[in-house]
Amino acid sequence: MRAAILSGAALLAPHFLGSEAASAQEAKSLIQRQAALEETLKRIESALTWAPVAPDVKAFDAWLKEDANRLRDYEFGIEYSEGFRILHVSNWNHGRRFMTEPYMTGDRISDELYNGFHLGGSLWLVGTQDVGETRAHYCVNSADKASYPPKPDQDRRALHRYYFYGPDGVKPSTIGSSCVIAGPVYARARLFTE
Repeated sequence: MRAAILSGAALLAPHFLGSEAASAQEAKSLIQRQAALEETLKRIESALTWAPVAPDVKAFDAWLKEDANRLRDYEFGIEYSEGFRILHVSNWNHGRRFMTEPYMTGDRISDELYNGFHLGGSLWLVGTQDVGETRAHYCVNSADKASYPPKPDQDRRALHRYYFYGPDGVKPSTIGSSCVIAGPVYARARLFTE
């Protein structure tokens, strides 16, 4: 009987030794997979985190000009009108338009188009040939300093306008906050760029 037990043990020993080695290898593999998963989660978390990139819209425009790939690689947001707004960027009229996603705008409940409480948003113009940006609203240095004296922090100001959803579609308004310092502006990496 003892011989049979020893014989059986001799047959099973390689199996158990192999199992221990296999178990150690599986454990090592699981640890490596866990480390890879943790690294992937860190990358996803950092991609979902908004980071401030500029104190205002004008500085944000300069930040974008530093690297042409930033428009493709990041999405943007701005703190404005008591909230965080997604910010869309487009080239227009030799400069850029910066436009929020829609939110409720207006100062009073009214049926008046563009003067009441409507769904719309904010937009800023930087570096365009828009008359409002280049002239009376002091967004750029005016040659006529007597009529249009520079405002404090003039180099940080961008022409602000509202847009509204009306019966004829989306319309920009000629009213707004004139030239303002708006921000800060944030960016986060796009999860998918291609």
